[in-house]
Amino acid sequence: MGSSKFKSFDELKNIKQSITEEKKQFSSKKEYQENWVNNKNEFRKMIAKKNKRWLDENKSENFIYYKKYDNIFMKISDMFSKESSRKWLLHIINNYFPLNRSVQVPKLPENKTKCAITNFPITDLDKIRTGLDNSRDKHIAFTGVETDVIICGVAIQELERFVYSNIETYKTPNGQIINFALDKLRNKLNDKT
Repeated sequence: MGSSKFKSFDELKNIKQSITEEKKQFSSKKEYQENWVNNKNEFRKMIAKKNKRWLDENKSENFIYYKKYDNIFMKISDMFSKESSRKWLLHIINNYFPLNRSVQVPKLPENKTKCAITNFPITDLDKIRTGLDNSRDKHIAFTGVETDVIICGVAIQELERFVYSNIETYKTPNGQIINFALDKLRNKLNDKT
C-alpha cells in the first residue's frame, strides 16, 4: 500500500461502510456485479480511445501503405492466439509502435534476408539505391527501437491493422491484452519526455 497506509481502525470501518452503502444501492448482488463490469468497460473504453488517439498522433510520415494483405492479417491473428508467439508479437508492438518509432534498415545483416512475419524477401536502403541482387523486387526492411527483429512494411501495416482492430474490441481478451500493452508503453514513453 506504500504511503497510503490506514492510520486507524476507524478509517477501515468507514471504507467498509461506504462499500456496503454502495452495494445497498443495487437490489441484488448480480445487479451490483453488472454495474461493476459496466464501469470496468467504461474504463477500458477510455484507455482504448487514448491508445487510438496516441497511435494516430504519432504516425510516421515516411511510412508508405500497401494494399491490404488479409492472409498476413490472419497469420498475425493466429500467431497472437498462441501464447509463445503472442509474447514475441507484443515485443514487436512495444518496439515498433507508434509507427514513428519504426525505421527503414540502412544496412541489412547477411543472416536476415526474410521478413520474420511474412517470410517475404527483404532488402535494405543501400541495395535499393544500387539495385543489387534484384533488390528492387524485394520488400524494404524495417526495424524498431530496442529490437533486432527485422520485418517488412507489409508486416508492419497488417500488424497496425491488427492492433487497431483489437483496440476497438476492448472487451475481448485480445483487445484487453493489446490495450494494456499499449497503455503501459504510452505511459512509459510519456514519462521519458
